[in-house]
Amino acid sequence: MILCTRSGFSLLEANIATAMVGMFISGVMMMDANLLALIKTGKETTSANQALQERVEQLRISNWVQITDANYLAANVLNTATSSAVGLGGLTETMTVTSWANPSMTPGKVTRSGNNVQVNSTDSALASEKMVRIDLNLAWTGVDNRKHTRATTTLIAKGGIAK
Repeated sequence: MILCTRSGFSLLEANIATAMVGMFISGVMMMDANLLALIKTGKETTSANQALQERVEQLRISNWVQITDANYLAANVLNTATSSAVGLGGLTETMTVTSWANPSMTPGKVTRSGNNVQVNSTDSALASEKMVRIDLNLAWTGVDNRKHTRATTTLIAKGGIAK
């Protein structure tokens, strides 16, 4: 006597397997989209950090009177976007120069938003100080439509890097 056994998959089993493969592929694609967004956000953060470094380098080549003059900073430092900041959407840059010894003194503050540069406050007495604190702040809207910020602070002494 010969027994005949049939082996194979039923239509229901094949449909379930196809659905499981489809869910796996869609999960991988969603993960891939999240990773791409994360990479783009990382690229923006790196661009912002580089833009901050470029602004610090612009300050390094300026002299003391220029660094402590908000009008000079508006006309010569923040007048154009840095090459690194080109990909940052809705970028606003703020540079604040404050006396280190006398923080109650009116700080020099300059803001750049788009192509508009505005001197928010200035104090000519900053030039007579011996050291200033410079706060640089970048704020932009990322590819994820969230607000992002990066900031740095540097201290510059008269007769130090700025002659």
